[in-house]
Amino acid sequence: GESYLIGDKRSDIEAGKAAGCKTILVKTGYAGCGGDFKPFKPDFTAENLKEAVLKSAFCGSISQKVIRERDYL
Repeated sequence: GESYLIGDKRSDIEAGKAAGCKTILVKTGYAGCGGDFKPFKPDFTAENLKEAVLKSAFCGSISQKVIRERDYL
């Protein structure tokens, strides 16, 4: 399987990429609040930590569908 790094700032995403992980930026953190996360290109973004965990758990189809919390919890 793939490994994921969930972070809330640029250095988290850079560390994840350096380790060969897929990366998920949580927008409630440092980088997400400023909205300037595109230059360091996280693989995915999430509105909060719960959404990030769901994205990493259901990664097989994450780019093709929207995960609804009620479907999995």
